[in-house]
Amino acid sequence: MNYHNPYGPKLDEYLSLRRLGAGVFLSVTEAPCEHKLQAAIESLCSSDNVHCETFETILSMERTPTCAYLYLLLSDVKVFPSCIRLLRAYCQEGRGILDHAYGFLCLQVMALSVEIAKLNQAKQLDIVLQILTQAAVQFPAFDLLSHYSRKLEINEFCEDEYLRPSPQLLGWHTDPDTRLETCLTCIGGCNIQDVQFLVDELWYARSLLLEASEYAAGTFPGWCGLFYVMHDTLVKVFGNFTRRSETSKERTYWIHLLEVMRRYSVYSEASEDSSLSFLLRDCPQFAETSETSVTTPVESARVVKAYIDKIGRLPTFKYAYVTRLYGFACANYHVDAARSNEHLTNICAASLEEYWAELLRANRLDVGQWYQLSNTIAATSTMLLTWRNHPVNESLLLSILTHVDFFELLGRMILFPMSIDGETFGSKCFTVFPRLLIP
Repeated sequence: MNYHNPYGPKLDEYLSLRRLGAGVFLSVTEAPCEHKLQAAIESLCSSDNVHCETFETILSMERTPTCAYLYLLLSDVKVFPSCIRLLRAYCQEGRGILDHAYGFLCLQVMALSVEIAKLNQAKQLDIVLQILTQAAVQFPAFDLLSHYSRKLEINEFCEDEYLRPSPQLLGWHTDPDTRLETCLTCIGGCNIQDVQFLVDELWYARSLLLEASEYAAGTFPGWCGLFYVMHDTLVKVFGNFTRRSETSKERTYWIHLLEVMRRYSVYSEASEDSSLSFLLRDCPQFAETSETSVTTPVESARVVKAYIDKIGRLPTFKYAYVTRLYGFACANYHVDAARSNEHLTNICAASLEEYWAELLRANRLDVGQWYQLSNTIAATSTMLLTWRNHPVNESLLLSILTHVDFFELLGRMILFPMSIDGETFGSKCFTVFPRLLIP
């Protein structure tokens, strides 16, 4: 398909075509040779030579046999800062980062380069490439990259220590030229200025980010790894605020990054949830609570639908992940004023249905899983009672919180540890419910 605009079609048009399985700039079956891939990567150095087809050529390395050439992203071209320069030039002319296919595809290439760089840093890239190219049964590149990347990220997490920068995976160092803390040198490096630019642009384009996230979350390479780097950069540069208060600038960047990540997380695949759940938890206290950030009824309705679909896919309860996504939905459903009562009812009904599904398999949960489930139910219910961000229909809220199904759920939750199946939980659960049951 031929587009006169060098930046390609508008993003919604591009994503619609891709969902239909249509090749927009490349044939969906075309497999570029190594020379063409290398030329596409080298062209990133010059904005005059980069078009949407350039990015799609690079992203074609998802498929066999081109996945064997993923190592080309570690070239002297410095892919990450080259893409940042391309996006800066694109946005300087008054365009939003997600206005056209160009910005979206550039972000996709950046996300892919980050995943390859982390694997290289951990000396796992050769193993992954060998599996991709030599396995008797072909593994989808998205699944394999996500599996290895999430495993590496989780190994860096410290559950008992908040806001600790990645000790090894990103290879942090002080750049001798810029004097900035920089990571992932093998793709040219990423620093705080790069991350601030990305946060600013994604926040400005947040209404389009929901649609972009819906597609990106299930498509090679996914954005979890990119968010991991952005999150870790704020941690590394801003610190943990234990000895000082945050500045207004630091506060803004943390709040905006968390809101951007929540938009992606309501669409993310299960393979990415293990890392995203930690990233949403590992933030300063001032950025924990969602605030209303959607601007149109259409965007509000999209958030509600995304949450309902997400809870139906049984997301992890670890790190209060469901609670945070629930808070995001509750902070934004009311913007669609004509359907606000319907939205709140559907949010609560979908959550209740999932809680019941988890409770019915309670005899297969360990103590930690039981605590996460009971804490999620208590926290989301309390959230409704204490919500102050926007007016709530009190009669509707009362009917939700006094519904017979909800009371039966609470009763079974409280009594289950006294049963034979639940006796191993001991008194663990009784630390959760008093704040919900006692006025």
